[in-house]
Amino acid sequence: MANKTIDKPKRSSVYSWWLYDFSTTAFFTSTIGVLFPLWIRDDMGGTDATVTYTWAVAMLINAILGPVFGALSDNAKKRMPLLTAFSLIGIGTSFLIGTFNSISTSLILYAIGLIALHTAVVIYNSLLPEVSNKNNRGFITGVGVGVGYVGSLVTILLAIFVVDDTWGLDMGYVFGFRMTGIIMLITALPLLLLLKEKSKFTENISLGTIVNSAFKDLITTAIEAGKIPGLLMFFTGRFWYYLAIQTASVIAILFATDTVGLTTTEAMLVLIVGISVAIPFAPLWGKLNDRIGPIKSMNVVLVGWVLNILATVAIPVLGLSPNIWWVIGITSGICTAGVWSTDRPLLTYITVENGGKSEGDIGKFFGLMSVTGRLSTVVGPFVWGLLVVTLGWGQTIGVVFLLLSTVIALFCIYGVSKELKQGQ
Repeated sequence: MANKTIDKPKRSSVYSWWLYDFSTTAFFTSTIGVLFPLWIRDDMGGTDATVTYTWAVAMLINAILGPVFGALSDNAKKRMPLLTAFSLIGIGTSFLIGTFNSISTSLILYAIGLIALHTAVVIYNSLLPEVSNKNNRGFITGVGVGVGYVGSLVTILLAIFVVDDTWGLDMGYVFGFRMTGIIMLITALPLLLLLKEKSKFTENISLGTIVNSAFKDLITTAIEAGKIPGLLMFFTGRFWYYLAIQTASVIAILFATDTVGLTTTEAMLVLIVGISVAIPFAPLWGKLNDRIGPIKSMNVVLVGWVLNILATVAIPVLGLSPNIWWVIGITSGICTAGVWSTDRPLLTYITVENGGKSEGDIGKFFGLMSVTGRLSTVVGPFVWGLLVVTLGWGQTIGVVFLLLSTVIALFCIYGVSKELKQGQ
């Protein structure tokens, strides 16, 4: 008999789950993707490498601690207390960055925020079965992504008005960090207060036992994943496309201003246009997932990304007009919405609908998926900093590296389809 709570989740739970995506996307887009890199370059005298190396260190720490946090989440009767803790830590860092007028302190806060909110997102993803069923999972995810992009839009519009002196305000990047923190808190609270999560039956296990077994469980889950057709190939592909997208999100604003030649305001406006396009496309991608399946949808998305990055490389190599960046901004919005609307349903499709796993077991696979993401966000920004700053080869070579990463991901996702057919 179907579980009625899963089949018909409360509307308040669904709406608050969507709104939480607003909170985290606001942080990753505004604080991480726009304000912090510009603040480091313009006010603190840093470079691409200052940002990307700090990101890489934070993600390395996250990769080490992530399995422990994942094990704590899986062994807890409810995930919400952990989600609340990591959410509030991440929100707090946005309030505090720049407060102490010290670049080293702010880099530490930046790293803590990254670790906390990446962990929170893993727990948040594990709550997907609480607010959806297999018939609407793609749509629920897609709407969540769309709502998240509204968060990006709101916070970037805020950044333009309060940071740029064009409008006569020029209140500074630090004020932008704090306003983003306020918006994050307001939009995260509904989920933290309203979602009525079902209690899991768990044995009373000591914290030490949980920590000691975390990495053993990770290895066991990896071995188990190897027995599910297509899953390890998906994780490999996700490593490469997540590397490309996350690295691009960190350095796009700097590439647009340093290499393409746009002003900071122009670069933000392009980002706003891309996000505005992504908002309606996110649920459309979700509907496409439900209609043709997440594997075909992901293949379409990655082909779009390859073409998009090729166009990005062409601007400096062929001396094309900077106005092409506006087109790239639009197509980036469409393709990014496609990725985030597709990869969570794709994992569920592989493990639950084809792998025979229960929805109660999905948390550990989301945890393993997160590990691949953390590793990619160590490698990608580190290699970018190495190629662009340390070796001095420039940002164009860095983008070529992201192009190669996306091509590899495309071949891997194609391989997922082949493995699933062979496993039937």
